[in-house]
Amino acid sequence: MRNARDLDGRMILPRERLDALGEVLRLRAETMEAGNLPYPEDWPLPLCPECHGAVQKWISGSGDGLPTSYWFSPCGHGIVADRP
Repeated sequence: MRNARDLDGRMILPRERLDALGEVLRLRAETMEAGNLPYPEDWPLPLCPECHGAVQKWISGSGDGLPTSYWFSPCGHGIVADRP
């Protein structure tokens, strides 16, 4: 089954899955900022949901305070929530 895409080519995922990924990123960032993650490789960033490649950076886009989309570097793939 092929994944649905928006007009920008981003893979459309259920809102719940996007929120779960966002929560992992938030907890990882808080742990790093608190100094409790001295070796980031101990908790790597989640893989790209499309190509399953390693990700160096997740870039989020927000709407009403919640991330509604993400772009990944270096692969350039993106995901967006199926609803706001």
